[in-house]
Parts: sequence; C-alpha cells; structure tokens
Amino acid sequence: MPRLVRTEGGQWSEPVQVFSNTDEVVYVPDITTSSWAQWHEQDFKERGLYFTYVYTYWRKRQVTVRELVYVNTRTQQIRVERFLKSPVQIDLRTSPPTISKTVANITKIVQSSIEHFDGRTLQDAVQSQKALTLNNLNVIQEREQAEKNIPTLQPPRLINPVSPIYPADAWAKKITEVVTISVLVDAYGMPSDLQIVKSVYPSIDAAALQAANQYRFEPAHNTISGVPVPMRTTIDINFHAQ
Repeated sequence: MPRLVRTEGGQWSEPVQVFSNTDEVVYVPDITTSSWAQWHEQDFKERGLYFTYVYTYWRKRQVTVRELVYVNTRTQQIRVERFLKSPVQIDLRTSPPTISKTVANITKIVQSSIEHFDGRTLQDAVQSQKALTLNNLNVIQEREQAEKNIPTLQPPRLINPVSPIYPADAWAKKITEVVTISVLVDAYGMPSDLQIVKSVYPSIDAAALQAANQYRFEPAHNTISGVPVPMRTTIDINFHAQ
C-alpha cells in the first residue's frame, strides 16, 4: 500500500484515502493545500474542471496503479490516463459505483479546498509576471503587428518542470545524456502526444516521457487576441550520472 505518493509538482506527500471496499483502496495526493488550490481554482470555478493523480491499491494482487484523472464536473465526464496507454473517456452517469463514488469523494475535497482558498491563482501570478517583464521592444512589436492586423503566435512556455527519476539500470551504466521530446501543448497548458526525438536508452527514454507528461506550460497564444491555442514544442530532459 502506498505510504507516500507523488504530487503534480513531483513532490512526495502522504496520500489521502477517497474510497475503499473489499477489493481496492483508492488514494489521491494531498489536494487540500493552498498550492494545489492556487493551480486549480480558476479552471474549477470557470469551467468546473480539475485533475489529479489517483492511486488504486488492489488488495489481492498487492499492487498499486497510478492514473492521471481529468474531471469535468459540469458534463460528468472524466478522462483517465495511464503511462504508455491510450486515454479512456468515462461518463460518470453510467460508470460503475466504485468510479462514481470515488470521483464524488474527490470532488468534495476539491470544492472544500477551492472554497477556503483566498490567495492569488497561479494564472494571475503568471499574467502579472508577464506584465512586469514585458520590455519596450515587445510592446513596440505587438503594436506594429496590431496595426498591420497580422496575427502572430507566442509559443508555449514551460512554467512547471518535473525532475525525472533516474532508472537503476541506466545508473549502473553511468549514462549521462539528454533526451529530446516533442510534445503537443494544448490550450490549457497540458502536454499530450509525446514523441521521442532524441533517444538515449530504453529505461531513460521511458523515465523522460513519464517526467514530461507531468510538465505544465503557459499555452501558446495569439499575441493580438490573447486566445490560447495548441502548439507543438520540444523539451530537453537531462540525466546526469554522478
């Protein structure tokens, strides 16, 4: 059974149990913290969306499976992603009771976390940082583009990297390399369709994909309208054997 679980930021925390029966026990990372609410408040209040890791411990097999679950509380739809497997879409209105009860319990915790959060959202902080760091050249360029009415795209920007877990077999070989990954960043800043561009070693490639899947971005956007759009970019993940 999991004693510690990884958060979205790659940190370890004590798990929160959200469901249990004779076959399984389901946990999530600690989603009661202000840092978690800071990231999710805007999406939850405006669109009824949130996501979290879910850890399911199967009693008979004595194994734990980790999944990334995206929940839309308004449409009652969830998307479940498991490493190196295709995503699964589930309608909560027709799902098995174990799934619907689990999601309902998680949503209660989310609602409580959001209701008690009174700070500034991460999206607000990112926007403020952009405003503070905008130099005169960027201002002039945006004005010139607006006058010409030629839309331009600002590529996605990484705002939350995650350190990869160095595989034991690669560590034994003292492999120090860089894995390059092509990733499609959607309009919400979430990575998808990850593809290895520069391969290093099978277990290192897999660790790099797992880390990149947890990255969070400021999405690409039209510099005139500000509308976020999906865009593909590349990221380098370093592995140092020291």
